[in-house]
Amino acid sequence: MIDRSEAIGYEVALVNTGPGQGVHVPGYRDGQRTLIDDPLFAAELWERVKAHVPAVYQERPVIGINERLRFLKYSPGDQFQAHKDGEYRRTDGSGQVTKVTIQFYLNEKCVGGATSFLEEKNLWTGSDFKDSKKVEVNPKVGQVLVFQHDLVHEGSVVVEGHKYVVRSDILYGPPIRTVW
Repeated sequence: MIDRSEAIGYEVALVNTGPGQGVHVPGYRDGQRTLIDDPLFAAELWERVKAHVPAVYQERPVIGINERLRFLKYSPGDQFQAHKDGEYRRTDGSGQVTKVTIQFYLNEKCVGGATSFLEEKNLWTGSDFKDSKKVEVNPKVGQVLVFQHDLVHEGSVVVEGHKYVVRSDILYGPPIRTVW
C-alpha cells in the first residue's frame, strides 16, 4: 500500500475548513496526504475489521468503510496537533454519515508519531497539552485503530523515519425508526 500511495504522489495535508475546502497550517498540521477512492479495497478492509466496529452507533446501523481512503505520510518534525475528526454526510439522499474514524498503520519504522488521545477540557482553553493526560497508541504495522470522531487526539511529532497511515471513516445509515 505504501508503494501504491508513493506512485500516485503526495501533496501537503490541509486542515479542513468546510466541504471540499482546506488551508495549510504549518506547525499545526504537517505531513502529506494522497486520496484514493477505492470501493473494492474499502470493502476488502471492511470484511477484515467489521467484527470490531460498532454495528449500531447513535441509533444508526453500520454500512461499512467509506471508499475515500486518505493515505498520510509524516516525516521527521511532522505532527497534527490536537483536533477532532469531522463527520462526512453523503449528498445522495441516503442519509449516510460518518461517525467513527478507522486508521490502519502501514509501518513502524519511525520514532515518535504516536496517536495520542487527550483530555477534552484542554482543547479550547489555549493550553498546549503539556500537562494533559494522554493515552498513546504507537504505530505498529498491521494495527488498526477505531475511535469516535468526537475524541480529541493528535498525531505526535515524528522524530525519526516516516510514519505511513491509511485513514478513513465508518459510514452509518439513517437512524433506525421504531414503529409502536
